Amino acid sequence: VAVSFDVRKYQFLRWLGRLTVETAALFTLGRMPPMVSTAAIVCRDGDILTIRDTAQGMLVLPGGHLHWRESVEDGLRREVREETGYEIQPVRLLDVFSSSSGFSDRGIIRVIWEARIAGGSERSSSEGAVHWVNVNAAEWRNTRDGGIVRRWLDSSGPSGSRVTAS
Repeated sequence: VAVSFDVRKYQFLRWLGRLTVETAALFTLGRMPPMVSTAAIVCRDGDILTIRDTAQGMLVLPGGHLHWRESVEDGLRREVREETGYEIQPVRLLDVFSSSSGFSDRGIIRVIWEARIAGGSERSSSEGAVHWVNVNAAEWRNTRDGGIVRRWLDSSGPSGSRVTAS
């Protein structure tokens, strides 16, 4: 299967970013502040909006790192739009994870939001193809982000609806 230049570029930049962060952490003797990332749980008719991450090959929630001086909500909107084509509206803050939780990478704080689609149209990006995945799909349930969705369903579920994990 041929891989596009955009995908290769994304994979290289992601690798370079991780190398930069690891190097900065080394030079600061582990005292560098963590990076902040945000992700959205968007549920539609029992399906969760995901992308198949081209670097990891697995289904992940749409989201990513904040830009300098960007609010968490603005970063969330931008990342979801870039990765999926959808405009979203954050509904509520769900959780914040560090690497010790198992739901984030080392040196990254992940801020998870429930969100709803407010516009736009579906399109994949070089970061991954868009997939709507049933909350109970086997492929999804055993991933890091599938665990976040299970925690969300077990604690409160989507605002204004009844979806349960089996």
